[in-house]
Amino acid sequence: MFGLKTKLVVLIIIIIVILLGNLIFKLESPDNKVLSCNWSLDMKMKTFSGSLKEKYIDRSNHGKETLVISKKEMEHQITLTNEKNNIFEKLEIGDLIKKDKGSLQISVIRGKEELIYEMDYGCID
Repeated sequence: MFGLKTKLVVLIIIIIVILLGNLIFKLESPDNKVLSCNWSLDMKMKTFSGSLKEKYIDRSNHGKETLVISKKEMEHQITLTNEKNNIFEKLEIGDLIKKDKGSLQISVIRGKEELIYEMDYGCID
């Protein structure tokens, strides 16, 4: 009835549909939402201020965006795990950065201008 070529094409289409469905299901799974909220809560608990000394992609830590903030002789490493508002891209070396505990806002002073960025982890409070 159907040729081998037609059966093979149908089989490949079915496999692709199953794989895409599985991927979409995983992206919308409750586990991912829980992780997003955990990342958000973790960042809310942090407080830091100082000058952005360095920013890099930490290849040894799953490619995480990492900030090094220095104040006096102390340095803080901040990892932006799955932050969705591209804060990493917006910050520049030398920016003065402040983040208060309980907030996801980062205040940035760059030269004479003050910028406010809101971190987003995809968690709806």
